[in-house]
Amino acid sequence: MSESKFISDSTEFNAKLRALDASSLVVLTDNNTSQHCLHKITDNALNTINFHHIELPHGEGTKTLDSAKSVWNQLIELEIDRSAIIVCLGGGMICDLGGYVASCYKRGIRTVYIPTTNLAMTDAALGGKTGVNFGSAKNQIGTFHLPELVLIDTKFLETLPNEELLSGFAETIKHALVADKQLWEDIHSTIEPWADMDIIHRSARIKLDIVENDLHDLGVRQALNFGHTIGHAIEAISHATSSPLLHGQAILYGIAGEAWISHQKKLLSKVDLQSITSYLSKLIDDIPLPKMNHDDIMKSMIQDKKNTNGQIIFTLIDGIGSSKQGISIKAALILGALQFISKMKLN
Repeated sequence: MSESKFISDSTEFNAKLRALDASSLVVLTDNNTSQHCLHKITDNALNTINFHHIELPHGEGTKTLDSAKSVWNQLIELEIDRSAIIVCLGGGMICDLGGYVASCYKRGIRTVYIPTTNLAMTDAALGGKTGVNFGSAKNQIGTFHLPELVLIDTKFLETLPNEELLSGFAETIKHALVADKQLWEDIHSTIEPWADMDIIHRSARIKLDIVENDLHDLGVRQALNFGHTIGHAIEAISHATSSPLLHGQAILYGIAGEAWISHQKKLLSKVDLQSITSYLSKLIDDIPLPKMNHDDIMKSMIQDKKNTNGQIIFTLIDGIGSSKQGISIKAALILGALQFISKMKLN
């Protein structure tokens, strides 16, 4: 996705959206973004443009094939044609689901993203990955489908509770650790880095630069999986409990565990590991760690899309600001990482 499609000014966004000459616009939201964010784009980015509106329930439980079918049915009822554009207004769930719906409808119609969370601004709305969850496995059904435009406007962050801000910030931490040591240092010296426009833009730029070199996730883009092998498994386990974690909350734990594995593989120094875990400890202080049955965790990890030939494949960090992809890790080391996370939570 080119830099010209990554826009911060709503007036410029409006002009570029008009230039796309869509036959119609369909704005997809969840019920939270309908209430808190829809009026912001009707007052600004879409203030003179007529559009249809489709609303879904909020939450990760909506990111399913059944929800995709519901949206497809509504698109057909509205007689939406191939020249239309779906505008995804929301967080990661809406961007993932809306992009998937658009990529399949009439063999592909265009999308525009207006992310409303820092997680979506720095991750889900960028790079063209779309998908839905299938059973207990995250993002198992999906496509690559790049948006035409992305509006990054931090005023939407004003609508978020603190736990959502911190959850989204996990992806920025990941970007710094795999690609930008200076960003990691600047995060430490910024009072509220999860809402800082410069930090958000630099985080988004890291992802865009990586994706432009590997759209289909066959090489360097796998750096962006750091923290996600363990993190996705913890997230899946938590959703079977009464205290499900937000995506980024689970990823914070995943980053800690995979940093520990990086140290055990002699890629990360003890000093750097301590720097990472010391910072993460402050963020996870109020985040409940689900009780983890090791067999269930391993079963979840086996479903990870990166795996090949029955091996569980990790991306690890080779010092802060650098990464190595495609590393097979044995079960004993993974279980050691889970024990490390559990002890970290007790400190």
